[in-house]
Amino acid sequence: MRTQEKRAIEMTGGFAEDLAEAGKKIIRKLSHGLRIEMAYINTVVYLTLTRDNTFPSMQEWETVLKRLPFATEKVTPSADQTSPRHTLTARLPITAEQMKFQ
Repeated sequence: MRTQEKRAIEMTGGFAEDLAEAGKKIIRKLSHGLRIEMAYINTVVYLTLTRDNTFPSMQEWETVLKRLPFATEKVTPSADQTSPRHTLTARLPITAEQMKFQ
């Protein structure tokens, strides 16, 4: 397993407990500059990966999606750049059943 994948796995730990509180913004920062932000509002989880000066990789995006505490389909994020921050963002629909975090 690659180092960046291991870091993404470490970062998603604890999301289940944090996401149980609707509306709370969850932020995890990795030492190599990747920042993961999530918020659960109504029936949507807002997921954002950011990094300064370069976009997070699609491999990082897919690794984070796989490690979420709920199942989700493959989602292609939208990309945005606000100097110097680069972001990948998506809205992940989630049902009440999925929020039980099996």
